[in-house]
Amino acid sequence: MRTCFIIMPITTPENLLHSYSNDKDHFKHLLDHLFLPAIKAAGLDPIPPIAKGAELIHGEIIKNLELSDLVLCDMSILNPNVFFELGIRTALNKTVCLVRDDKTKTIPFDIGVINHHIYDSTLAPWTIALEVQKLSAHIEASLASMPNANVLWFYFSMSLRAAPTEAKGSIEDKVAYLNVQFEGLRRRLETFMKEATITAMSKKCSECSNIMYETIVDSWAGDSDGYQPRYVPGYKCSKCGYEHTKE
Repeated sequence: MRTCFIIMPITTPENLLHSYSNDKDHFKHLLDHLFLPAIKAAGLDPIPPIAKGAELIHGEIIKNLELSDLVLCDMSILNPNVFFELGIRTALNKTVCLVRDDKTKTIPFDIGVINHHIYDSTLAPWTIALEVQKLSAHIEASLASMPNANVLWFYFSMSLRAAPTEAKGSIEDKVAYLNVQFEGLRRRLETFMKEATITAMSKKCSECSNIMYETIVDSWAGDSDGYQPRYVPGYKCSKCGYEHTKE
């Protein structure tokens, strides 16, 4: 069976919660109740988005972007990861199906000129069946109109596609990959230690019990020692003004 990889927002940003009924799992519900049923109705095997690998673009994502028969791209809320993945798919000159919700009023001009489907973001039970039907028809039309090419290439009359390299799997390649992974873990640990150190510097004012934080100046001591905070001796309570000296 032909496959359809879904690239879409995973979570609802805090500043947009009010637009989606304060539902932090809105896009998960969208995936379950609209995208998956519509893709299956179009006769395709859906491949859900991969919600992990924040430090690196997960290798499985790249494989799906290259090998899937179709990529369903949800441009809602203009998520940068989605557009990055759309760029990879476009570079490979592979078929895409573009959609957005009715809350996202504008999209980048270069994509806005391309035919795309607008769906109802409310996911209301009395309209969801029709929404699935309409999206399924758009998926079928996208695949039928350009089964082996990307519509952006056709529109801009491009001709030179990116050619994916063959995986060699040499020892050097594997070591380089592990080094990149290690560097990502090191940065995460560094950030965690920095946050933990700053949190530990809090204390209560002896006069009014207000929680205070010492002034910290960031200092980098090199790769071997990692993050080292320097403290400014003495600080004043922001609530009552009582001046403390460093203990």
